[in-house]
Amino acid sequence: MDGIIYRGSLVDINPNDIESIDVLKDASAAAIYGSQASNGVILITSKTVKAMSKPIIEYSGSYTLQESTNEKMRPMNKEGFLQLIADRWLELSRTGPDLMQPNPTWDVSKYLMDANAVNGYLAGVETDWWDLGTTDSPYIQMHNVSIRGRSDLSNYFMSVGLTDQENLVINDTYNRYNIRVNLDTKVTDW
Repeated sequence: MDGIIYRGSLVDINPNDIESIDVLKDASAAAIYGSQASNGVILITSKTVKAMSKPIIEYSGSYTLQESTNEKMRPMNKEGFLQLIADRWLELSRTGPDLMQPNPTWDVSKYLMDANAVNGYLAGVETDWWDLGTTDSPYIQMHNVSIRGRSDLSNYFMSVGLTDQENLVINDTYNRYNIRVNLDTKVTDW
């Protein structure tokens, strides 16, 4: 990055700070970087100011709402779960030569997993697991502020970025904070 070997993760680089990306492969990469370039080299150049200018301040931001696109992910409700158990024990839950009639003596509570499930069934409890595990308003918000400029002796670029993402599943969040300072100064004539 900017001529210095970057050992960090590419996720840590704010995309708004990048001016250009070049890819070196084969002999061109090996000639410069030696054996470290065996799989190629990615050259990342950050934003700077080419000519003298007053400070340039940039802001970019976005706010995006998300929603589930696959309704098939919804878990079964109480009736669906009880039907699944009845289908598993079809020979006991159905009667008749073709097993099409419900068995009036069928007691599903004997085939539930544990005492808590039996108690919940007998009490008429129905839990909506989808609502318990998901949020109603997942979002992504990104904000980036940068300032850059150039004088006779200095060239500077400073930026601050925030990415805040709350996904559909509760506690599935992602936060990233970026701070970058790039300063080139001519201290002496030599």
